[in-house]
Amino acid sequence: AVVSTQSTGISVTETALLIGILRGVGTVVGLVIGGTFMGKFSPSGKTCLLYVAITQLITLPGPLAVLLHCNPDTVAGISAPYPAASSVDWNKANRNLTDKCNSDCGCSTGSYEPVCDLQNKLT
Repeated sequence: AVVSTQSTGISVTETALLIGILRGVGTVVGLVIGGTFMGKFSPSGKTCLLYVAITQLITLPGPLAVLLHCNPDTVAGISAPYPAASSVDWNKANRNLTDKCNSDCGCSTGSYEPVCDLQNKLT
């Protein structure tokens, strides 16, 4: 849900609803096709196993393509320096959300709630 929220701008609630609807439709379609296949051809156990393996191989690239398509967010202090920081101050050792620059913001580290800086294109 987070990947689709970041790449499409749809809220987490709407994403969860869409995923639920798509999974429900996919389940019904799969049951109808599978039931028709089983009733019409009466396959052996080996043939059923082959059918499952082939359908899994066909459907597996879909979710993987979504993950490969998305570009990660540019997060200040993690994947990019703070706008006011010099490049000398920003190194791999200082990449964390609890840096001294963030100490007075009162942000929770328990959940991810991004704030976007559109001017600098940072999260």
